[in-house]
Amino acid sequence: MKMNSKLGRMLMTLLVAGLFTACTTASIEDTWRSPEASATVYRKLLVVGVANDVNMRRTFENIFVETLRKQGVDAVQSYTLLPDIKKADRTQLQEAALKAGTDAAVITRGLSKAERTNYQYGTGQLQQRTVVMQESGPDSSTTVVMSAVGIAPHETDFELVTLQTRFFDTASATLLWSALSNVSETGRRADACWKLSDLLVKAMQKDRLIAGR
Repeated sequence: MKMNSKLGRMLMTLLVAGLFTACTTASIEDTWRSPEASATVYRKLLVVGVANDVNMRRTFENIFVETLRKQGVDAVQSYTLLPDIKKADRTQLQEAALKAGTDAAVITRGLSKAERTNYQYGTGQLQQRTVVMQESGPDSSTTVVMSAVGIAPHETDFELVTLQTRFFDTASATLLWSALSNVSETGRRADACWKLSDLLVKAMQKDRLIAGR
């Protein structure tokens, strides 16, 4: 028996929607560029990820550096110079950037984190429900049976993280650029780092802070 074409399209739409809902997403909500920023194109960056989790910091900085290098921009991970980033002040960051020979520092830190639950109707479990109703009278009895097949929603817990990224000139320690971004994480954290790094690099290229390929 052939499936009704309209029903087939509806099922496919649900399936696709469910798959995309389960993915890690990242977006840049806003950017700001200082009016004092010159036409200088920065060629070597110190990448700083401020995080309580040391492994998370290393993963983010490694991925961000690799993303920059793929675009022809040299970069250095800050954890190689400042193992305890939480105790580093502005002067120490500037000294580390100068020591590494970088002309700018890019610092990303989390502003807020919320845990949420997403209900995915396209990827839930197929279930059948049957309801039996019976009505009896003096001389007769009527039984009605209703059966339906549906998809019980699949629950997925995820984190919604808001981050701030700031771009400083190394020599003057002047703030030249900043961005606010959101990351919705349902899978591996490395996936979120790749997506965020790619968006940030493209945004910095768009605002002519770094070179682009």
